[in-house]
Amino acid sequence: MDASPYEWIPGIGCSLHGAIDDVRGNITGLYFSPHECLNGYFEVKRQTILKYGIAISIYVDRHTIFKAPSNARLTIYDELEGKTLAYTQFSRAMQKLSVGIIIITK
Repeated sequence: MDASPYEWIPGIGCSLHGAIDDVRGNITGLYFSPHECLNGYFEVKRQTILKYGIAISIYVDRHTIFKAPSNARLTIYDELEGKTLAYTQFSRAMQKLSVGIIIITK
């Protein structure tokens, strides 16, 4: 999953959010929005799940939608549960669906 800002439509700058199945090479979801955003990724994930089911894992970049900033703190409840990283809204949703998130570092 990733998003690319570009003038996809002449005269209109926007971000195209998308997901590609790396095994089959087919596009599983697309969504335009003014900027890269959580809603865009949730919509792409919704499209993917409805058409292809729930993936085992997804590849993403280090955007703060997927990975909490390094200064993010865990709650005391998270620490007591043994968690080591703070969740973002997206990563918490994927955790609830048992979808692994693999963060690609470039």
